[in-house]
Amino acid sequence: AVAISTPSLWSKVTFSLNIDTEKNNSLAEVFTTRVKHVPADIRIHAYSDYMDEEQLAEIGSSKYPYLRRAVSVASIDTLTLALVGEADFGAFLIGNMDIIYDKAIKNLSIEVNKYTEEPIDSFLAKCLPMRKLSLLNLRFGSTLDKHLSLGLSNVTELSISMVYHFSLLSLLRITPMIQKLELWDYYTENREHSDEVWESSTLRSLSVFYSRIPWEHIRCSQLTRIQFPKYWDWNHASFWPFLKRTSTITEFSGGFIRQSQDFVRLANTAPQITSLIAEARPSLLELLTDSQDFELQEPAFPDLIRLTILIWDDKTPYSTLEKFIRARCLPRDHILSTMDHRLAHPLKALTVIIERDLFNGQWKRLLEANFIRISFSLRSVFLIDVASYFLMWRTARVHVWDNFDVQPLEL
Repeated sequence: AVAISTPSLWSKVTFSLNIDTEKNNSLAEVFTTRVKHVPADIRIHAYSDYMDEEQLAEIGSSKYPYLRRAVSVASIDTLTLALVGEADFGAFLIGNMDIIYDKAIKNLSIEVNKYTEEPIDSFLAKCLPMRKLSLLNLRFGSTLDKHLSLGLSNVTELSISMVYHFSLLSLLRITPMIQKLELWDYYTENREHSDEVWESSTLRSLSVFYSRIPWEHIRCSQLTRIQFPKYWDWNHASFWPFLKRTSTITEFSGGFIRQSQDFVRLANTAPQITSLIAEARPSLLELLTDSQDFELQEPAFPDLIRLTILIWDDKTPYSTLEKFIRARCLPRDHILSTMDHRLAHPLKALTVIIERDLFNGQWKRLLEANFIRISFSLRSVFLIDVASYFLMWRTARVHVWDNFDVQPLEL
């Protein structure tokens, strides 16, 4: 479909390889007529599981004139290829590489449901400098050469999911402007690169999901945000020295940290953290409430201003959270505040993600009285379908904790 009701929507179009070619031809004609010089947002998708044999055969052997017409527009802001199903769409990508015509594309996303052996290098090389690149279930050739340098030299955001056979170091070298990097299921079997330093002076945000990362060889002098999944199966012993030497990190999302000793280690290793996302383990809340119980001389994370916690089972006592709120969230002049005098300020924002089945009784009264319900914006914080099974609540910006005194304190 193409949105043509208002000028601001004329730029968006979606082509489905599942529908009749004539319909797509007509759609391309209308779109190119109405888009004018507005940067286009073009989406191409296919679901092979809903294709007949003739359509499947066409994918690997045909070129698509209507796609060429669509991408001939003056400017492309976003090009998305979402190819879903058991079919191998590699032939489609290779056969239609020339649809780009060396056009500048700010954001390129290619998602293939089934891993394809066809190298993606040639397709990317045809795209002039882009800002965002997202790849899923693809592969690079044996080397990343100079043909990719022009297309990737201005990339600031890069997401790689199950893309194999490339050296991350080589990729960083041809993405000198990168600021945000997401790695999902990344690994390399090229041992000759195992001792090389992975270095970036521009990287600000790093998200690592189920990936083998030699932390001892990473150097990111401007890194401020790091994110990990809820479950992490790899040996992460070398991560702690990395965290210690990267003192620029102030935002930490660590679903893998679940043990008391690891929370203490995090507090000792990165006391500068100002934003933390973690499970609502009693040991974490108790550490934040009174660090002396954990043999720490100073308050844990004294500069913390934002905390997001996930409550997904009944192992977090309500009283533990209530004591934490008194110690770290209430303003110092609140009658119930127990904030340590060494802390400069209480938290500015507390977000609680709670399982729907637990939203009752004291939890319900506390959240409804002192928080506001918000929609989900943390797409991959815990690698769960949080929108379906969880509720998200955040402290309001004004009149925070005015109603906290009506809650019974359980000691």
